[in-house]
Amino acid sequence: MASSQLTLVSVLERAATVYPRAEIVSQRSDGTTLRYRYADFYRRARALAAALQECGLHHCDRVATLMSNHHIHLEASFGVPVAGGILHALNPHLPADALAQIINHAQDRFLIVDDVLLPAFERIKGRVNVERVIVAPFKGGSSCHRYEEYEDLLHDSGEPNVADLDEMEPAVVRYTLGAATGLEADVYTHRTITLHAYSISRPDDCSIGRSDTILPAVPMFHEDGWGLPYAAVMRGSRLILPGPHLQPERMLDLLSAHRVTLTGAALTLWLDVLDALEREPHRWALTPGTRIVVGGATAPASMVQRFDAHLVRVIQPRAMTLPIATNSIPELEENISSSSVNAI
Repeated sequence: MASSQLTLVSVLERAATVYPRAEIVSQRSDGTTLRYRYADFYRRARALAAALQECGLHHCDRVATLMSNHHIHLEASFGVPVAGGILHALNPHLPADALAQIINHAQDRFLIVDDVLLPAFERIKGRVNVERVIVAPFKGGSSCHRYEEYEDLLHDSGEPNVADLDEMEPAVVRYTLGAATGLEADVYTHRTITLHAYSISRPDDCSIGRSDTILPAVPMFHEDGWGLPYAAVMRGSRLILPGPHLQPERMLDLLSAHRVTLTGAALTLWLDVLDALEREPHRWALTPGTRIVVGGATAPASMVQRFDAHLVRVIQPRAMTLPIATNSIPELEENISSSSVNAI
């Protein structure tokens, strides 16, 4: 039996075929919301792939992104690898020297940047060799005449050539900057990303399915959102993309308003979210059984107990070189009733 290529092309095609009406809700920096369907996302991601190829992108060329978690970053996460390029999500919080060093080391040819983050690039543009800068009008219509406009690029594109794409080709590069070790780059193939998305979707892991509403709060530059956006598209889940505003109250607004069932972020954010939730326990209604993936540090038992009081389940990932190698779901002893013990 012939084997199928595990590429992001296959994931994208399946999403459009099986889940064309699944919804993506994207938050803009100005507070407005964009809603569209997987069918639209598929069309736009392929248009980006075609546009990049028409701009001269070759296999394994690096395309950097300097964006928060919104619909255009999701399109780039698929469109760049589908074009045969390597996605390189940059951390906008890095010092200018470090940002320039990483861009030069990665040899990024193209950059897709939010207009609200454009000043961070302009501070270093004379020190890097980026050939083309594409500005995403994330403010909702602002124009940057010095650079190419993302929407114009998509509008004029044709169909991408994906015939020669192999699952063992690199799709994503991720950089870490350590004080002792300096720059470290990890490169992941289409096959690796696809298998990782499948792995974290399993019932004993994050248990991701079509009925889920997923909010990836961990930034894409941090291990590409721990794989949650890729897994959501693979499973046809409804996606809520929070944009640049990740204050605790704003997070709770999104979790409550959109009935989120799975989300993920660093421990520090969840501690602040808990504090806000406990200050105003009647302001937000979280979906019972919501799972939160907690990264960056081990979740303390007290935090697990506090979330349990709100019927929220904590998932603690363990990482190796991939974002998530395995998960543990802490169980609270007091939740096991004597009758259930007797029944075992």
